[in-house]
Amino acid sequence: MRRHACTLYFIALSLNNLLYSTTILVVGLLDDGYQIRIRIRSALSSKLVTYFGTVLSILSAAFLVLTSIDRWWMSLERRVFTNVRTAKQLIFVITISFSILFIISFIAADLYNSDIVGCRIQGSSAFVQANGWKKAERKMLKEHDLAYGIFQFILFSCLAPFLMSLFGFMTILNIKRSCMVASGPRAARRIENQLVHMLLVQVGVQVLLNLPQCVVGLL
Repeated sequence: MRRHACTLYFIALSLNNLLYSTTILVVGLLDDGYQIRIRIRSALSSKLVTYFGTVLSILSAAFLVLTSIDRWWMSLERRVFTNVRTAKQLIFVITISFSILFIISFIAADLYNSDIVGCRIQGSSAFVQANGWKKAERKMLKEHDLAYGIFQFILFSCLAPFLMSLFGFMTILNIKRSCMVASGPRAARRIENQLVHMLLVQVGVQVLLNLPQCVVGLL
């Protein structure tokens, strides 16, 4: 199965989720279960937890979108996009791109002892007061924070699930039309079936479990 580009996307997805589970998820469990609040120990820890939590979450969705596109492209019986070399390049480009894009979460995250959250992305009132910003400028800063939250919500909670569902649905339609699964060697048919089933399960879990949390976060 290592000769399939789809498998590389699943490997990248698994490594990304493993890194998330052993870092960000553990920090959350220590915070909620044992009141060991690592993320508010310092401004740096707050920024790091926020940054890696954001990047790893969006990469998980991005790899699933790439997998969905790969299965759809495979159902069209075109091999240009579904080769291992292209998959490695796309994984590298997507990882670097989102790592750079969400540096803004590292910069904007800070400690806020005045509320129960403690660590979040929002314009610093101390920074605003220290620089003597006017009311209009403070309002603009709040609008910037809201815009960033909406952007993250659309990218992670709306666009990613929509693309996963869209390409997954088109893949099923193409397979039924061309009867691709019913042709070719038996071993190849079994692998294709396994990859499609893995994708559908992953997409279903991603949409059902992540969307409600993102909606609550936006509200």
